[in-house]
Amino acid sequence: MDANYPEMVLALCALILGAAERVRHERLEVIPSRVARTLELDGDRLLVPTFSYLNGELLDAAVTRGPRDLRIEAYLESFIGFASAYLEEPDFIEPLRSSGGYETTESEVLRSFPTHGTSLTRDQGLSLVRESCHRMEEQVSSLRQKHKETPPGNELDPEVGRVIYIGDSPAVFAEGAHPERGDDEKATMRAANTEPA
Repeated sequence: MDANYPEMVLALCALILGAAERVRHERLEVIPSRVARTLELDGDRLLVPTFSYLNGELLDAAVTRGPRDLRIEAYLESFIGFASAYLEEPDFIEPLRSSGGYETTESEVLRSFPTHGTSLTRDQGLSLVRESCHRMEEQVSSLRQKHKETPPGNELDPEVGRVIYIGDSPAVFAEGAHPERGDDEKATMRAANTEPA
C-alpha cells in the first residue's frame, strides 16, 4: 500500500473505515470461515475469509496477477459492496475503479512503457520519478484545497502554543516556548499530581 499515490491510500482507508463503521453500527459478529472467499453477510454475522487464505492464496494472486485475478476482483467487489453504504465520502473510492475494472498504481505506471521485460535507461527512470513526484504533489495540493476549511470549533490561534496533557505525565515544553503563567502553574500541579492552592 505504501507504493501508491495518496488518492489510492485514502480510497483504501475510506473502505476500511466504512467496513468498520458498518460492523459497529449493525453490531455484526465477524466470523472467519474456511469456505468464505469473499465477505458474506449472513443475518447478524459477517463471514470473512480466514487469515491463512488472505495471507496465502489471495496474497499470491494479488502479487502475481493483481486485480485481473478473478479471486481478487471478487474479494474487492464484496468488500466495496459491504462498505459502500457507510462511506462518509463515496468519491474517495473512485480511484480504485477505472474503466470497469480495478487499477493499481504499479499497473498504471507499467502501462506507460511500450514493452515489458526491458530495462529502463537512467533518463527514463529519472523521468518516471519526476513524473511520480509531480503527480503526488498535485494530489497533496488538491487534498489541501479540498479540506482547507477548518471544522467549526477546531480553529487554532497561531500565536498561542498548545500543550496536551496526557494522564499524569509532566508537561515538556519545546526550548524557548513559555506557556502563560496559569498554564505553567497547572502543568506544575499536574506533574506533581496535586491540586492548586
